[in-house]
Amino acid sequence: MSLSGRVTGATLQVGVHDLVVSRRFYDELFGAAATEILENDLYGYEPHPGFWFEITKQDAPRPLPRFRFGVTNIQAARDDLVASGLAVTDVETVPGLVSWCDFDDPDGNPLGLYEDLA
Repeated sequence: MSLSGRVTGATLQVGVHDLVVSRRFYDELFGAAATEILENDLYGYEPHPGFWFEITKQDAPRPLPRFRFGVTNIQAARDDLVASGLAVTDVETVPGLVSWCDFDDPDGNPLGLYEDLA
């Protein structure tokens, strides 16, 4: 189940009530405008190379933030996790941009993997 040697970065995704208000806040916090990742749904900031902070519109109740580990081969990393008995979602892809899958730790903390395709 080891990700040793595979992690290339990370994302943290948080749900917000109002994307306009939150984008203004995070634009100021990070000193740059967000990158639109999915049209009118998901916006990202890269405050450090390989680390993405993402905001997405979510209605209450808010889920816990999901922390994703960047990997170079998402299918191979996912297959290793599944082989260890972990329940992992199917890989989803935005062509030319990113692929991701999700899983939870034993306490229900939301985790995941992503592969940068850009």
